[in-house]
Amino acid sequence: MSISPETDPSKPADSAQPEQASSDAQKPASRDASPHHGKDARDARDARSPSRPRSRSSRDSGSYRDSRGGPVDGTIHIAATFNNTLSTFVDNQDNTQAWANAGEENRGAKRSTPYAASGVAKRLVQRVKDKNLRISRVNIVVKGAGRGSIDAFLKEIHRHFEICSIEDRTPLPHNGCRPPKKRRV
Repeated sequence: MSISPETDPSKPADSAQPEQASSDAQKPASRDASPHHGKDARDARDARSPSRPRSRSSRDSGSYRDSRGGPVDGTIHIAATFNNTLSTFVDNQDNTQAWANAGEENRGAKRSTPYAASGVAKRLVQRVKDKNLRISRVNIVVKGAGRGSIDAFLKEIHRHFEICSIEDRTPLPHNGCRPPKKRRV
């Protein structure tokens, strides 16, 4: 039988209540020492409310999945080019489990359409389910500038999986190659 602090006769009744910090100690002395800016603000907020767990911001160390309530089951990589849409599902150990692309059903210019991208998502989901993988939470990594393909793909994926994060890894040049000369007409 466990004895709670309220019923324990050896402890005084005041020990069950946590000590409250005085509000005067939390007020800043000047504008420079204000706890409303930067890292000091987070520390000050944590000191004021010790019972409430601190939520993670994007600047904190740690992964996004920790703040969303549990580990993810895998990652879907999408490469949306102007001519095709490729997708790959990898597990947490980066082993490829399933893949699909728009060239399987469509030929020519139809591969780059949003309709083809939604077909890619449907085939990818079907192949993941055919392997009997228990997938419920995924991260999405996007690479490329497919016009509308990514939105159609994500809409279809969202019907079957919970999307934890979307990361854009589209390569951007730092003024790399010289552009072609101006066209004379």
